[in-house]
Amino acid sequence: MFRKTWSSNSMQRNLIAFQQVTTMFGNRRFLLGGLGYWLLMLGLSLIQAGNETVIWTTPYGRYFLGNLIIPILGLIIFFIIALFRQDDSTDSPLGNNLPLQIFLLVLILLMTYWALRSLLLANWLLLLGVWLILPLLYLGGVSIVGQNTLVSLGSIVLVLVGLELFLQAAPGIWPPTIRDSNSNWRRIHADIPFHVDESETIAYRINELGFRGTTPVPSQVDMVTLGDSFTFGLGSASPWTERTAQILKWQVLNLGASGASPPTQIPPLIEYGLPRQPRVVIYAYFEGNDFYPCNQPARSQGARWGDKVVTPDLLRIVELQVSRLFSPPSITSELNYNVVTPLQAMFNQQPVDLTFAPAYVATLTLDKSRLRTSENWRIVSRNLLRMRDLVEAKDAMFILVYIPEQARVYWPLVRENPDMVSRMYNDLTYRWVTDKNCLKLTGGRSAFDEMAFKEELDITVDEQQNLMAAFAAESDIFFLDLTEPLRTHAAQGTVLASFLDTHYNDYANQVIGAVIADYITSHLDDKE
Repeated sequence: MFRKTWSSNSMQRNLIAFQQVTTMFGNRRFLLGGLGYWLLMLGLSLIQAGNETVIWTTPYGRYFLGNLIIPILGLIIFFIIALFRQDDSTDSPLGNNLPLQIFLLVLILLMTYWALRSLLLANWLLLLGVWLILPLLYLGGVSIVGQNTLVSLGSIVLVLVGLELFLQAAPGIWPPTIRDSNSNWRRIHADIPFHVDESETIAYRINELGFRGTTPVPSQVDMVTLGDSFTFGLGSASPWTERTAQILKWQVLNLGASGASPPTQIPPLIEYGLPRQPRVVIYAYFEGNDFYPCNQPARSQGARWGDKVVTPDLLRIVELQVSRLFSPPSITSELNYNVVTPLQAMFNQQPVDLTFAPAYVATLTLDKSRLRTSENWRIVSRNLLRMRDLVEAKDAMFILVYIPEQARVYWPLVRENPDMVSRMYNDLTYRWVTDKNCLKLTGGRSAFDEMAFKEELDITVDEQQNLMAAFAAESDIFFLDLTEPLRTHAAQGTVLASFLDTHYNDYANQVIGAVIADYITSHLDDKE
């Protein structure tokens, strides 16, 4: 009798405990399912990091990890609240603890902004999870979340979606920084067709893709060109891309964009260039600033989730304006120069006004060892190989064109002029520093004196070109260096750029276009 009673009581207690656990986890099954979903998305982000050959100790690696910390901390907060808060039941459909509800809504807004601007492919799916947090808490029986919280969340989502649809339907009202087609390839989906940017007397006509060119863009082209503002043709009414196409009687799609670098040119190549079945794809590498992209993936995989959404950039402008109120301006390794070196020289008895950018001149002072062993070179070289592989997979010809900076073009012509060397040295207001093997340009003078500057530049001025030429030979990439053709015309006293402009003018662009057309003609049979 005693044994039966004890057994019955024990079974009853076990049953009650099991029911309590089942009830607890039953009420939380939505939360646990949501947690599994987010963990899966974070795993996909790490897979993306592997595909992009991210090294965690590099600046881009730290940035990538920083993007992961934000959602992890946010989700920890949510699930601590959800799993460990006791249900103090309330008869009100509005829930209780209004300050905590407001805190959760603000946290969701912050995580939404993070996801909208994130570089990680899986974070757009994480964004869906962010918006599901409050419904999951509500379904999980967390008493702090009521119907009013869900209504507030729904209103926020509707406002964001409505703002995005409105901005995409009316790009004419965008602030110039968003509307500028050169700022980022993401603008291509919504720029105003036939939009014309005017700079002094030059009209830059933008096609319906948001790049320089005429509308409509052909469904098939012979040549695709990639690069930065030198490919876009800033400072020229007739860029070299058009001149090359005219000589060859080809159709060309110019995907060049100001400030672009090898990683950022792969997405438009995949999205718009390769589908048009080009015979030739050219990447025009500018030695002045294409070496800078330490906060870019080492092997870009193409377009990212959210690349065609406008709202984050609008919010980013607000964020930048607010940050400028509380922080002084800083110099980074982006294309950024606030001093130019205006000089006048005589070449072939012709007076020529020269403009050298100190940021670009500083790049020419890097020696072979620092160039080759830097994280910058790993990123540049791997993305150029990625381009080559993508282009050759389509049975097209990939050409790497090397565009020299003006200071390197003119250096053999001015190095014996002490006044010019002195002016260049005195205006060299930038130096290179190393951050986790990443070379970054910052404000300040280097440690050498004027004579050492000249001797050092004699040694290093061609190092980047030599490195790129050797890389192209090792990688079986067609390579064309434009330095000597431009130096030939410079020695004749021909003006290659407008005064106080670092970009090449119409004449130089015509020279470049003709040299490239001749190179294609003489080497295309080698490929085909």
